[in-house]
Amino acid sequence: MDFGALLFKILLALGLGGLIGIDRERVHRGYPGGIRTLAFFSLLGMLSSFIAHATLNDWVMPVSVASVFLLVVVGYDTSRSNNKSFGLTSTIVLLLTYLIGLISYFDDYQYLAVALAIITTLILTEKEILHNFARKMKTGELLDALKFGIVAFVILPLLPNQSIDPLGVINPYNLWLMVVLILGISFAGYIAGKFLGAYKGVFWSGVLGGLISSTAVASSLSIISRKSSKLLNSCAAGITVAASIMFLRILLEAYIFNPELSYSLIIPLVLSAVTGIIISFTMSRGGNNTNARIIHESPFNFIPALKFTALLAVILLVSKLGNDFFGQAGTFITSTLAGFVDTDAITLSMASLSGAGISYTTGSISILLVCITNTLVKLFIAASVGGKELLKKVIINFGLMIIPLIIFIFLIF
Repeated sequence: MDFGALLFKILLALGLGGLIGIDRERVHRGYPGGIRTLAFFSLLGMLSSFIAHATLNDWVMPVSVASVFLLVVVGYDTSRSNNKSFGLTSTIVLLLTYLIGLISYFDDYQYLAVALAIITTLILTEKEILHNFARKMKTGELLDALKFGIVAFVILPLLPNQSIDPLGVINPYNLWLMVVLILGISFAGYIAGKFLGAYKGVFWSGVLGGLISSTAVASSLSIISRKSSKLLNSCAAGITVAASIMFLRILLEAYIFNPELSYSLIIPLVLSAVTGIIISFTMSRGGNNTNARIIHESPFNFIPALKFTALLAVILLVSKLGNDFFGQAGTFITSTLAGFVDTDAITLSMASLSGAGISYTTGSISILLVCITNTLVKLFIAASVGGKELLKKVIINFGLMIIPLIIFIFLIF
């Protein structure tokens, strides 16, 4: 190895250790593991890898790791005996910094070392935020997170990854993977909303609610607007931004399961989303954006997940049969009608079928149709629940958002 490459590894190890040490030095002055100590620990790890690689001795690495582990444990025990502030977290950080330095020597894992150093520093820096987050989380929400782990990492790997129906569209693994994606996005939005708590107003409730259910946001804010005319502008902005986030969510879902299909959707969906976000942000600045909250139940439990799976399977079969017997028209009708109920199911169905059972053009138009239908559903909710005044506020917004979708349908049809 030339000197330049070795010097880079030395500087990288020192830099990563020093990065972690900045937080320790900033928060715990006089703490025996500050910026210098952690930089040296990281360098020690890198040199351990260097010596093991240079000498080709299999014993160097395990002996060095065991020695450092023993050193840290002894230091922790001594500190506790002398009643000094040297907690378990600080001890783990020392060991982790050494291991980060150890893997930073290997070219293939340097990005991993950098990522670990940044994540470690971030976790240390956001101590209070993480503690507050843990205190706010209810037992039911923790159980929901554990259920999601079961669904994503226990059930999913056990499912067969092949079609089990005569039409070749029902793949249990892919079907459940889609469910995991939808639940994951919704649950992340729900937790983010709980975490922000009182810091979010109606506008930001709409942003986060768009990740869970933009239709639910439209219903909640329509009720709020009817109760308080002062919140009319803010509620209209929240409904609009939730619909805008829905477009981006649909684009993300399409990209994950069928990137080629998503490329044809980028322009219309992004244009519609950006249009709605700009309008809603402008409206929220001019309104009374109070801290009124939209109450969402946790989106994760098994019954809705199973219902969504069944709905997805039905739409897959109906879309395939409709296309086989009636061509594009059958798929378009199915998509339009499905938009009255759900956007995710038809989006994932089209992502699954495009390029396999139907053309990419048919899939793109179907997704745009479901976007239009579901947007009109929100408009109906605003009119029937919120009244004429709310309808006047959102009808122009929704009209401007739908225009790019309609134009694009005519361009590619």
